[in-house]
Amino acid sequence: MRTADKLQEQETRFAKMESDINAIKQALFQSLQEPKSWAQVVRKPSTKLDPHEASHTSPPPPKRQHIRAELRRERAKHQITLTAANASEEAKAQLAAATHEEITNRCQNAINAANGEALPPLRGVQKLKSNDIRITCESSEELDKLKQVNWNTAYDGLTLHKPKFGVVLHDVPLQFVPLDALSTRDTSKPIMKRIEEQNSDDDLAIAQIRPLRRNFKPIEATKSSSIVIFFYSAEVADRVIRKGLYLNHRLFPAIRYTPQFKVTQCYKCRGFGHHAVRCRRKEACGRCSGEHSTGTCTETTDKCIGCGGNHVAWHPECPRWQEEKRRIEELSQNSSGLFQ
Repeated sequence: MRTADKLQEQETRFAKMESDINAIKQALFQSLQEPKSWAQVVRKPSTKLDPHEASHTSPPPPKRQHIRAELRRERAKHQITLTAANASEEAKAQLAAATHEEITNRCQNAINAANGEALPPLRGVQKLKSNDIRITCESSEELDKLKQVNWNTAYDGLTLHKPKFGVVLHDVPLQFVPLDALSTRDTSKPIMKRIEEQNSDDDLAIAQIRPLRRNFKPIEATKSSSIVIFFYSAEVADRVIRKGLYLNHRLFPAIRYTPQFKVTQCYKCRGFGHHAVRCRRKEACGRCSGEHSTGTCTETTDKCIGCGGNHVAWHPECPRWQEEKRRIEELSQNSSGLFQ
């Protein structure tokens, strides 16, 4: 085909694409002009667009989300994360300003100092928003060796992040585990030690124990609560899920702690699936859907930014909120009850 013919064909294709886009815009514009009652909104979630439409698109289908979660889980098996949470302020500033190449070189020096010449050269690192560093390994053997490196030689205070795997125990009597004893790690140590001793056959090593609801304040009539027990080993956590856990010689069934399967709504943009601290979208009022914070809103009429209904954005009966809840429930049903 001659060049002129190719150009003509491309121009025709672009013209058709532009015509299709204009047709879609016109159809959307007409649909926005149709008045909708609150009953209509409840029956069918609105497709109404607003200035924040790009920030509030529907999340991927549950199957796609499940596939992504599986891929992340597989990648995590060959990754280590180095945390700067306990690093000095100077080291944190150095990390924040450092390039990926500079961080890679420092980490490589730490590996070499640990007699890591047998390991393949470090190709690069992933710098997280938290200034933590993630390294992807080629094999499980390489992963195990990198866990033995003294990363403090790369940056002062840089340490290996140890992931924790939580299990939930429901209806635990307060006389067994008083909630005020879980307020700090020091006060919870005796309880952790007692649980480890009563389950010594399973070689437990408890990393942390806390109430399931962080701000839970029991009233006088409350006799039990739910607690989360964290382990450093996914294998140990799975064993506890399968067998249960003894506490004061009473066997409690345990389930996997899955905070990711709760509806998460951003306080900044009012979208779902992320928190305000990591949100890069425009601020949106949860009351009137205007471009300002909810706390400064002076409007007297509610307008949901998610569906356009006359209610606040976090209303549990909002069609958009219910849609997100159904998505999370489907994800939960399709997920494994174990960590491995």
